[in-house]
Amino acid sequence: MHKNRCWEFPYRSQQAKLKPGDLLLFYLGSKVRHIVGEATVAGPAIPIEKDSPATFDRNCFPFFVWRMPLRDFVLYESDKADLDLIMKLSFAQRGKVTRPFVGLLLRVGMRTLTAEDVELVRQVAGPNEFN
Repeated sequence: MHKNRCWEFPYRSQQAKLKPGDLLLFYLGSKVRHIVGEATVAGPAIPIEKDSPATFDRNCFPFFVWRMPLRDFVLYESDKADLDLIMKLSFAQRGKVTRPFVGLLLRVGMRTLTAEDVELVRQVAGPNEFN
């Protein structure tokens, strides 16, 4: 998605609520388990059609049917926005989740971050201009 400057998602998804100007932070689960970067939504979502530019193997993700353009895509320089940091963010603080399961709150979904959350992530893991 970084290479193609877009975010793709399923038909019935919370991501459909995103609008131009919204900031996205990207968390990779599995073995990575940290926030890896951010981007800004550049325009409205458009349907992915048969002749749409290919971004990745459609056989692996045939249910991603919408594409939203992104701008100002930045990959973070460190891996310090990990589960320990995520436990300090507002959505984790409001819940009763424990550290081993906090990543599940982000699995196939979104959470709303406060301005303070974003600043904390940027201070810990962001690119030089945020440090």
